[in-house]
Amino acid sequence: MSQRLGLRDRRARHLAVAVVIALAIALLLGSASPAFAKRRTRFKGVASTYVIPYSYVMVSGRLQYKASDGVWRGLRDKYVRLYLGNGYGGWVYSVRVRTGAKGKFSFTLLADNRYRVRFLATTTYYGTSKNFSASRAWSAAHGNARRNGRTGFVGPAAYHRAWRFPVGDNKMIDDPVVARDGTIYITKSDVDTGQSTLYALNPSGTVKWYRALGIGGGGPTVGANGIVYLFAFDKVLAYRPNGTLLWSYTVTGGQAGSPVVGSNGTVYFTGSDSSHQYRVYAVSSSGGFLWSSALGSQSSIPSLGSDNTVYVGTSSNTLRAFSSSGAPKWTYTATGHINESPVVGSDGTIYFHTWAMTSADRAVYAVSSAGALKWRHGLDGYGRMPALGRDGTVYTADNSGSTNGHQLLALRPNGTVKWHRHFSEDVGSPIVDGVGRLYLSMVGGKFYALNPYGSTKWTTSNCSDRLQPPAIGRYGTLYVESRDGALLAFKR
Repeated sequence: MSQRLGLRDRRARHLAVAVVIALAIALLLGSASPAFAKRRTRFKGVASTYVIPYSYVMVSGRLQYKASDGVWRGLRDKYVRLYLGNGYGGWVYSVRVRTGAKGKFSFTLLADNRYRVRFLATTTYYGTSKNFSASRAWSAAHGNARRNGRTGFVGPAAYHRAWRFPVGDNKMIDDPVVARDGTIYITKSDVDTGQSTLYALNPSGTVKWYRALGIGGGGPTVGANGIVYLFAFDKVLAYRPNGTLLWSYTVTGGQAGSPVVGSNGTVYFTGSDSSHQYRVYAVSSSGGFLWSSALGSQSSIPSLGSDNTVYVGTSSNTLRAFSSSGAPKWTYTATGHINESPVVGSDGTIYFHTWAMTSADRAVYAVSSAGALKWRHGLDGYGRMPALGRDGTVYTADNSGSTNGHQLLALRPNGTVKWHRHFSEDVGSPIVDGVGRLYLSMVGGKFYALNPYGSTKWTTSNCSDRLQPPAIGRYGTLYVESRDGALLAFKR
């Protein structure tokens, strides 16, 4: 009997010790991640690279939580389950991702900058990302301030025209741009009178508002705050998203050109002064003059680097670089005119093509952010503004050459030919979507969607033969100028 009582006592002692150990472990775990005890936890994500498949922004970076001591710390869970939203509030599927040291991970940033994170076998947390590099707007001609012709959205994989917005005969449409809320901005110019009008269109193709600009207006671009900037002869105008005029800056005695907006809110543009000298200008976000610098000859529309370095090509065969404060950084001299905007890569490399009478002087260039030549690829014909793939592929045209005719070139990051495709007509400036699909127009009104290696995905006709690049906006809608005076929208 006493032996049984002793056994019971030992079992009770063991059970008590186990309970104490379990409680200690629970307390230790609870103190190790105090922030996770709450249903809603503050998170922040720092993005480095991104792609957008099917209208989702996939960001590689680091996710951290704010602990009770106020310090931001990396996640300690081995796995994170990510719920990918469809942009309309529904959750459609999930992905399981292993986190590494210090919380490195991949997550999905939704259209409203929010993400949803669930830890396996625990609970659900929510947060708002404030630090990310992905822009879901086609904010300027050729895509963005870098003019790289690329978006993360996936464009139409098949011909599906959604709507048509007519602007009338003998009217031209400037490069369309798309704000983050889906508003499309275009300028209509009358070929006969030169009168221009700015239109703001709803994603459905209906008119939101419009404003008369007078003679010689166009070149809209959209800032991160939704303000739309454009030029009207000697002025740069800023309109609020509701169509009211925010400010107007006048180039006294001169003429303004298409603006571009830096991440610092500064508005940059090229134009001519009262002495008919070409200059690059900088205007503050409130419309005040900041600086201007002489260019010496006719120039391209400016492009911007990630540090707001201003890059401008000139008809005197030079590529000019200016700091965001207006100080000249360097000048690179090429073999021909640089008439179209330079294109800036994610590593700071600047790409451009030259125009010249002799084929020996026509080429595509890659120049480092310090102004040194990286490579030069000769063109038999005339180039068009390049577009950049996510893998660094450079897509450009080589038109009307006596040897190769009309072709689209795909160049590797080192400048060697990856592939090329011949066409029967002049090739326009291409753009690239989130899966590497290419979209471009031709002289004669044909429009092509190409697979990443140049084969035809789909094609249509009756598009503009002015070789203007198309635009891709929210949810992958493609916008193209038609040959009969209209803006066409093609949906996925």
